[in-house]
Amino acid sequence: MTDPRHYPDFIEAHWLSCARSHTRTQTNEEALEKLRPAVQALSDLFTTERPDGGFPDYAADPAKRIAYGLFFFPQSFVKCALALDQLLIYRQWRPAESAEPLRLLDLGSASGPCGIAAALRLARETGRKVVLTALDHSPSALSALSELAVACPQVASQVSVRTVTGDLRRAPELLRDLPPQDFVTIGFAANEIFGSLDEAGRLAWVESLKPLLGESGLVLILEPALRETATALRRLRDAMLKTQVLHPRGPDVAATPCPLIAGDSKFWDHEVREWTAPDSLEFLNRKLHRDLRVLKFTQIAFGKHPEKTNKTPGHIFRITSPFEANKGGFAFSAITAEGVAVKIDIPNRGLSKSECKRLSSRWERGDIAGCDDWTPLGSPGTFRIPDCAKLITLYHPGDAFPPKDA
Repeated sequence: MTDPRHYPDFIEAHWLSCARSHTRTQTNEEALEKLRPAVQALSDLFTTERPDGGFPDYAADPAKRIAYGLFFFPQSFVKCALALDQLLIYRQWRPAESAEPLRLLDLGSASGPCGIAAALRLARETGRKVVLTALDHSPSALSALSELAVACPQVASQVSVRTVTGDLRRAPELLRDLPPQDFVTIGFAANEIFGSLDEAGRLAWVESLKPLLGESGLVLILEPALRETATALRRLRDAMLKTQVLHPRGPDVAATPCPLIAGDSKFWDHEVREWTAPDSLEFLNRKLHRDLRVLKFTQIAFGKHPEKTNKTPGHIFRITSPFEANKGGFAFSAITAEGVAVKIDIPNRGLSKSECKRLSSRWERGDIAGCDDWTPLGSPGTFRIPDCAKLITLYHPGDAFPPKDA
């Protein structure tokens, strides 16, 4: 079973080759050291120096373009792979069967981390070749994507790439002549245009993508895990539920309004996933000191038709907080299949300290779980599951749930 948290070695090797060539060095370490300032500049641009308007074309600078490939490409690639994994494994989504190549569209693609991640997974899942169309405002970023798609045999054998230079705002117009698409990714780019739109404008833009989709096609939007960007996606999802022009596929268990928007929860909806960063990224981070232990992001997927939801077990919920171990047991927050925000605790009777630690580390924010029975407690919206054996795993990345130290 494929683990979506794995970043392909051959893509890391491609970017390292680019780094050595650009810096005219013989070793990876020398190249990475020379590119560290460019990584720092990009990191500041995406965080502390984030512009109010659109991002500059950082990919026009070769050093920054390669720095993005080494430091940010792996993170976006795995985030997209994780979101797609849930659609394929838990929600059982599949592209429509066809003898033709599978068609994938990457909007605001940059150098293609999300598009390539989705293309490789869907090619493996379906056994079909993939035609990937990428739209971005940066010709330099698109050139980097085309170069990667040719330079890596593992990509070239499965994916053909077509690039379109243009403004993301005009995507429906620029791409109106495309055949219906099986899957569309918008990876960490929607916030660049959402900032200039009100909620009605955001909904109108998203709904304007509908003609690009095949009947069973989906759009996946990935955004940073900030409260602001996460809340914007949740409000967009709620608006979709009202208009029903498009229909959400997650991240919640069912198509119910979000209980977190109007509530007073200290948590907001996003995924938190452990992964193993590639060695080159770890090397670059030695002086940046970013938290690379986990990947954080928020997501929404939607298509032309409502999805069918699971009916068993008796209670199904998506974990929306850390799975915390305390003196008496475990506690976490969740959103149920009925769209209710709840707090759940589980006693830890009979478990050793090491077993408690291992169990709490297994569960991640974004996992989908269930139980057949729980007991209401004194406070409204609080429940107790009698013991850990009653907690059923319904989704965890990779469709597997082994101990992390196994």
